[in-house]
Amino acid sequence: MGVCVGTFVAQNGNSTPTSVACLKKVSSNLSCMPNLNQIQAIFQAYSPRIYFHPDEEYLSSSVSWFFNNGALLYKKGEESNPVPVEPTGSNLLQGGSNDGEYWLDLPVDKKPKRESRKEIYKKLRIGEHVGDWEHLTLRISNFNGELWSVYFSQHSGGSWFNASELEFENGNKAVCYASLHGHAMYSKPGLVLQGSSRIGIRNDTSKSKIVLDTGARFSVVAAEYLGTAIIEPPWLNYLRKWGPTVSYDVSVFQKFVKSLPNEVFGEEGPTGPKLKRNWIGDEV
Repeated sequence: MGVCVGTFVAQNGNSTPTSVACLKKVSSNLSCMPNLNQIQAIFQAYSPRIYFHPDEEYLSSSVSWFFNNGALLYKKGEESNPVPVEPTGSNLLQGGSNDGEYWLDLPVDKKPKRESRKEIYKKLRIGEHVGDWEHLTLRISNFNGELWSVYFSQHSGGSWFNASELEFENGNKAVCYASLHGHAMYSKPGLVLQGSSRIGIRNDTSKSKIVLDTGARFSVVAAEYLGTAIIEPPWLNYLRKWGPTVSYDVSVFQKFVKSLPNEVFGEEGPTGPKLKRNWIGDEV
């Protein structure tokens, strides 16, 4: 039998631990992993359908489209001399770490490219970030090819859902809803507040006529266990930022918070009458 990640056994009152009867990973064996043809067949069978909000203006694109439509490589200290990016990202830095010295962005000072900037992302406001590499992860059994669960990424986090909890279309196609402008992935339409209380950043999702069939056009970009069968594109190993760093001016908001009465932030029991200023003085 299979034991899902997170499963455990609790035992009380017996010094001899009970052995869990399951397959135990004692060595790495990739023989049951799918080959390239099987990968493509599995994805065609389960390829999700992603619905965008009806008011969505900024749709997904291929990486090569992003590069061909004006993406530039910037270097700290040389911002006035960015470098155009090759369609495959072959001139991007490979490996290393995110050192803050390089980042990708679209031009801001060349009129012919301004239109492509609008097509990728608009002028930023608080809560509207440059972008994320949002994704879906399909967990599929290597034994019978059955879809077990799907992970929906949401900015820097996300959630797993069992297949039985999901909406499907066209047979086995799991349905996903991308939030308006932010493109966070959700299993159901509606409003989700990003925050720990009733105040937060809106993530609005809804079904519309704008739908991305991920199985219609896709590329396998990495499968390390297949060796040279899959050659990773250079852009995959670019480990720096895929957008500029933006610092928001929150001074107006801070001024507003300081203007609020103390009672907004909390309450406590009052002191006795002799401790009031008017006990020995005039009413103020």
